[in-house]
Amino acid sequence: DGLGRLYQDIYFAQGTPGTTPTANTTYYGAADELTQIAAVPKDSRNMVVNAPMGTAIANANLSLFNMGNSKDAFDEGLLSNGALKWKTWREDANVYPHTYGTYSGTPLVNSASQTGASLVTDGWTSGGATLNRGDVFTIGSGSTAVKAVNVQSYQDSGLPQKFVVTATTSDTTGAMTIPISPAITTSGAYQTVVASPADNATINVTGSSASVSMQGLGFHKQAFVMASADLVMPNQGKAERVRAPKSGLSLRYWEASDIMTDQHPSRLDVIYGFRTLRADWAVRIQA
Repeated sequence: DGLGRLYQDIYFAQGTPGTTPTANTTYYGAADELTQIAAVPKDSRNMVVNAPMGTAIANANLSLFNMGNSKDAFDEGLLSNGALKWKTWREDANVYPHTYGTYSGTPLVNSASQTGASLVTDGWTSGGATLNRGDVFTIGSGSTAVKAVNVQSYQDSGLPQKFVVTATTSDTTGAMTIPISPAITTSGAYQTVVASPADNATINVTGSSASVSMQGLGFHKQAFVMASADLVMPNQGKAERVRAPKSGLSLRYWEASDIMTDQHPSRLDVIYGFRTLRADWAVRIQA
């Protein structure tokens, strides 16, 4: 459940919000973003989708000969591990939906040579534009397109840099300063783009106004972390605490008795949280 919520930190994305993807290129493209831009190792790439997404892409590949273990596609409605550049495929009912903000107008970059974790824009319909946290967009097209660099060579990756809105933001008389990730950085060790956006370059939000999109997630295992703390041991009753060696999940079991009511309650408690460590090691599949 916690991992599903972290999609809002992720800026790489493939697919059309509101449409369940059936093209292999959606999943190939997601893997390509991790490789071409972020140089993510291929040893532990996982793809998590919901049941309709898994069924749609499995059904699209039923006619292919030996697409991994074809029995998985027939029996489980899910591609086999290793298919379409993803080490593992998993189905999860807890894939989260994302609702894009409501907006209209012709949004543009307002002034050239901008850098940093916010982008000044204008051209939104006055008093009628809101971008939600988690909305994804690109900047420009053709000669004005903002391109991502490869993190190792710092050369043009050939792919557009995508940005995610980090806090819900509304316009003021058609102008909007959008908080973004990644930051626009044009040089140095943390360079993200070939060049800063040109003045009047278009803002291309990937989802239409108010569209709702299920968010599958492809990621390397080091993109996120789950932490679980040991709960305090009680000084009454009987209690035990254990930690699962593989997942690191800490569980506390506590039982007690009430002599007045002859009741013997017990409880099982856990405290945990998820955090994004490397946003560029994950990619969203918008459905």
